[in-house]
Amino acid sequence: LWDALTATTIGSLKHEAMTTDAKFSADGLRTVTTSTDGTARVWSAKTGAPINTPLHHLAPLGSAEFIANGTRIITRSQFLSPIKCSWLW
Repeated sequence: LWDALTATTIGSLKHEAMTTDAKFSADGLRTVTTSTDGTARVWSAKTGAPINTPLHHLAPLGSAEFIANGTRIITRSQFLSPIKCSWLW
């Protein structure tokens, strides 16, 4: 996670395996990331600190989105995953 004005690093949004997606919430305060390790994580966009414990899934994840008001997240399994599913958090 980088500060766009100063080009300095704010934090590293780490998973146990490859990160597959990262999206900002509409208000810009949070970031959600997904990974092939089957977790989604929500981070503070200001500090890069995790906001929650990992959201564990039954399959590698391909993407996530905040809904418009930022109160929920939808995650999606990877395209080639044997489990084809979306989850609402």
